[in-house]
Amino acid sequence: MTAGNRTFLVLVLSVVVVLGRDTLSQSAADNSERRQPSGQDDAASPSTRSASFSTQTTESKTTKTEKTLDSTTIKAVEKALLNALGLQSKPKPSKNVHIAQYMLDMYNGHLRRHQERPNRGQRPIPAGNVIRSFVPRDETEATGDWKDTQRTRRKPAEPHQAMSEDGGERVTLTFDVSSVSWDETLHAAELRLYRNQSADSVTNSATNGSSSDAQPHRVRINIYEIIRPSTSRRPDAHTRLLDTRVVDARRSRWETFDIRPAVLQWLREPSSNHGLEVHVHDIVGRRPTGHVRLRRSTRMTSEQWRTERPLLVTFSDDASAPRGRRTKRSGGRGKGRRSRKRKGKSQCRRHMLYVDFSDVGWNDWIVAPAGYKAYFCHGDCPFYLPDHLNSTNHAIVQTLVNSVNPRAVPRPCCVPTELSPISMLYLDEYDKVVLKNYQDMVVESCGCR
Repeated sequence: MTAGNRTFLVLVLSVVVVLGRDTLSQSAADNSERRQPSGQDDAASPSTRSASFSTQTTESKTTKTEKTLDSTTIKAVEKALLNALGLQSKPKPSKNVHIAQYMLDMYNGHLRRHQERPNRGQRPIPAGNVIRSFVPRDETEATGDWKDTQRTRRKPAEPHQAMSEDGGERVTLTFDVSSVSWDETLHAAELRLYRNQSADSVTNSATNGSSSDAQPHRVRINIYEIIRPSTSRRPDAHTRLLDTRVVDARRSRWETFDIRPAVLQWLREPSSNHGLEVHVHDIVGRRPTGHVRLRRSTRMTSEQWRTERPLLVTFSDDASAPRGRRTKRSGGRGKGRRSRKRKGKSQCRRHMLYVDFSDVGWNDWIVAPAGYKAYFCHGDCPFYLPDHLNSTNHAIVQTLVNSVNPRAVPRPCCVPTELSPISMLYLDEYDKVVLKNYQDMVVESCGCR
């Protein structure tokens, strides 16, 4: 609605209000006076209910509440947060779970993206709102990072290694992806392999003076899905090629391979998950190819292997967290902030609410953030509604009718008019590292609706 139409609507309804007031009985006026204290009490209640966490009536500063949370309040808050996060119970991860640097980088990247907000219509997390990482099952069993669905331990096993027909390296990797729910939409699945600069490349680099002048050392990496594993009668496994790449062994870096078809099949039919087979061979000769980190060597420390071991990453959409639910506001944010400074403090606006996860004992499974600014909306919706209150035409009509006959309709409510998501990096009940985007967690603006 244009400014002219909005003004015309207000003028017309104001005339109706004036005429209507002349016909009101004194009892209606008395009822209106009696409703006002009740409305003020109701408006004050959000501040009382939000005392579980840090609250403040201004946005300039966040302070911690001095009140100690009692056990009943903690349980109530915990239940509400678990429901908002789509979890049945609080995860209890192991203490020695390693967080891959890739997942930390992903979280920091999404955090910067939220803060910069270059495009409000842009997806906060590309290719799905849930990102999970998985390490090879044999490795997690051996290091204690892995739990199956029954929470039982199996005997540690080494990744299966053999020589391929071309004399290269062949390693079998298996991953437990059962924590990906069947009702999620899988957008992508990647196998990340770290390759260190080969020894031959280091020698050539030292001889020639730089890695760019070194003799090219090209290696082909093939990723196969195991359709039927090898047996005593059939020593060769039945496989299908998923992805292949020729890489330059003179440089150290992570390589990413598309394995979505295999993971899709594993999710549809878990019994078909026989793992992946990785082939690494030199294109020119049969040089050692152990620089691709497929298994832990005897010279590698535990910490080095944790940072360089293979990583499977899935990108999916969680059905419990639909996209596109953000409510757009009708006014400009800058204008609203300047107007609020000139208005009374009792008008509808955004107030500080900081949620600290340590208050409910969640800092043991939530990696980041330590807490977040959720904010809340509180205040009066007066007659007549200013532009900075982001009111709708319906709210304007409701306000005018309320001023004529308070018994007929209540005043509009101060509610969030725009909500934004947050990203959380946490450990689930299977000790898997999850980066998830949760919708409608932060109040960006308030208005009368």
